[in-house]
Amino acid sequence: MEDLSPGAIPSGVILVTKGATAEQVLFAFPYTLTIPDSFVLINERPAEAETEGNPTAPPEEDETEDQHDEDTLEYSDDDDDYLSDVEGQNGEFPPELRCGGDLETGSQSEYDCEDERNLILDDETPEEEKPVLTTKIEYKKERPSESVQFGISTPMLAYLLASSEEHPLEVKVDNIRFAGYPKKIESLSSDYPTLPQFVSVVFVLPASAPAHIVESFQNLSRLVASAVNFEQTRCHYFQKEALIMQKVHDEIDSHMHDGKAPFEVILNTSQLAQTLREIYDDLREYGMVNAFIDGFVEVGFCLETQALHHAGLPPKSRQDLEAAIRKIRPYHGIILLEETIPSPDANPALKLFLKHCEPDKSLVGISLACGLPLIQVLMVVRHLILWGRAIVIFPLSGSNIYSSATDRQLPLNGELTDQYKEYFPNFHLADVLTHFAPPTTLSTFLENTNNDASKSNERTNIICRLLRDQLIMQLHTFVYLMPPFQSGSKDQKRIDVVLQSEVVERISAVLKRIQEVSPFGDYICRFSEKLYSCCKVLAYSSTTYEVLSALDVFHDLIPYLNGSHHIEDIMFRTNRERGDIIRVLDAFSPLTSSLCRPDFLCSD
Repeated sequence: MEDLSPGAIPSGVILVTKGATAEQVLFAFPYTLTIPDSFVLINERPAEAETEGNPTAPPEEDETEDQHDEDTLEYSDDDDDYLSDVEGQNGEFPPELRCGGDLETGSQSEYDCEDERNLILDDETPEEEKPVLTTKIEYKKERPSESVQFGISTPMLAYLLASSEEHPLEVKVDNIRFAGYPKKIESLSSDYPTLPQFVSVVFVLPASAPAHIVESFQNLSRLVASAVNFEQTRCHYFQKEALIMQKVHDEIDSHMHDGKAPFEVILNTSQLAQTLREIYDDLREYGMVNAFIDGFVEVGFCLETQALHHAGLPPKSRQDLEAAIRKIRPYHGIILLEETIPSPDANPALKLFLKHCEPDKSLVGISLACGLPLIQVLMVVRHLILWGRAIVIFPLSGSNIYSSATDRQLPLNGELTDQYKEYFPNFHLADVLTHFAPPTTLSTFLENTNNDASKSNERTNIICRLLRDQLIMQLHTFVYLMPPFQSGSKDQKRIDVVLQSEVVERISAVLKRIQEVSPFGDYICRFSEKLYSCCKVLAYSSTTYEVLSALDVFHDLIPYLNGSHHIEDIMFRTNRERGDIIRVLDAFSPLTSSLCRPDFLCSD
C-alpha cells in the first residue's frame, strides 16, 4: 500500500506495565526474534566525529592486538544452534544479525557485507577518505526473555515508557517517537501482590510525526487503557491477561519454549495481545479502529489521513477537516463514501439520518424529513466526515453546472477505470467525462434518457460516483459589483421615463450603500448614471412597486457582491429564492460581473 502520510502510520504497539518495584514490557508487535545471550556490537563512525580531548573517548587499541574482522559478528559457542535456526527459516539472517548491522538500533550500516569486504581488501583507498573508528560494545542478556524491539532492549523500553502518573506520555529516541497514556488499574486482587498497578498502550511513531498525530494516538491509548480498566473492574480481565503474559516470560526464562520469541507465544495465548495486534493492523490498513476489549467494551478511533487515503481521497489532517466542517451551511448536502451500517447500540439519531440521507436533499431537507433539529443533523455530519465516511456536496439539482476535474489525472487502464466498468457496465469512464468538458448542467446530462426512469437513475448514480471520486466538480456563480467601464453608451436606447420620488429616494439609498461597503466608492458617479438608466428601463415595462422591490433586493445583495459568495450562499444569507435574485441581478447587470468557479469547500 502506498504510504502518503508516513508520519501518521504507526510502526508498532507496545504494552508496558509498572508495578510497585519494577516495570516490564509485557507485549510488543511487530516483534523481532530473540537475540543471542552474548554478542559484540561493532560501531563504526568517522574519525572526525571524535572530539579532541574527549575524556569519554575509548582508548586507542594497540595495532599488534588481534582485531576482529569488521564484517563478522562475535558470539559464543552456545549460540551456534540459535544462528543456524534463524538462518534456516528463510535462508538468510535477519537484518539485525547481518554483518554491518547495528543490533542496538536494528538498522543496517551504510554498506552491505560485500561492500565492506571490498573496502577492507582494496589497497587503493582515496586520500580524501577519512579513517574509521571502531568501537566494540559487549552486551549480555540478564534474562533469556529479553530482546531488542524497535532498536532498544526491552528492559530499557520498560524503563523509558513505564509511568505511575496518568498523563499523556511522549518519548523521543533517535528517529522514533513513542506516544501513550498510562492508566492506573483498579480492583486488583490482593492475592497477587506482584501484579502491575499501571498499564500503558504505547504506539511507535516516526520522530517526524506532527503534534496532532501524537495527540491522537495518546487519546487512543487512553481509550484502550480505560476499556481494560473497566473490564478489570467488571471481571478481572487485566489480571487474567497479565498473569498469562508474565507466565510466558517466566517460561521463556526457564527455557521452556526453545527457539520462540516471548511475544510470539503471548500472541497465541493472550486475548489482549490479539486485540492490540488487531488495532495495529486496522490502523495501518484502514485508518479506523472498531475493536472490542474482552468482546464487551467497544473502542472506536479514526486516523483521518489514513482513512481518507483508504477511501481514495487526498489525505487531510484533523485540523483541515475541522476547518472545512466550520464552513458547512444548511444548504449543503453529503454523499456517503461507502455503505454505513450502524451498530445495534448506535445513536438513534444516526439511524434516522442515514435512513433519509439522499444526494438530492440538503441538510435542512434531511432535518425536516427525519424530524431532527438542524444542530443535531450537523453533529451527525461532523461525525461522518471525521470518520472518513462522507464528503460535502451541493444537493443534486437540474440547474447544477458540472465540469471535469482537470486536477485529477485519470490513467487509461487503471484500477479506477475498472471499478467504473464493474459499477456501470453500460458506460465508459472516459466517455462520461467528455460530457462535462465543456461544463454542462445536470439536466442536460440527463435529458438523453428518453424519460426512462432506470436510465435516469443510473446516470444520477454516475454523477454521485464522479463527485465521490472528485472526477467532476460543481461550478457556482460568484457575482462582483463592478463600476461601469464608461459613463454612457451612444448605442444605448434612450428611454424617456420620469422616475417617481420614491424610486429616486431608493436609488440614493442604494448609492449610499455602495459607498459604504464597496471598494469602488470613487466611481459613484458612474454607478449613479447606470443605476438611473437601469431603473428607467425597468420602469418602462414594470410598475413602480416592482421597481421599488427590485431596488430593495439589490440593496440587500450589495454586501455579498464581492466574489466571496455564490448564488446559493446569497440565497441562504438573504432568505430569498433563486429566481428573485437572478431576476434582480439581470435587471442591474451593467453594474455587476459574474464568474463561475468551484466552491473550494466541496472541491477540496
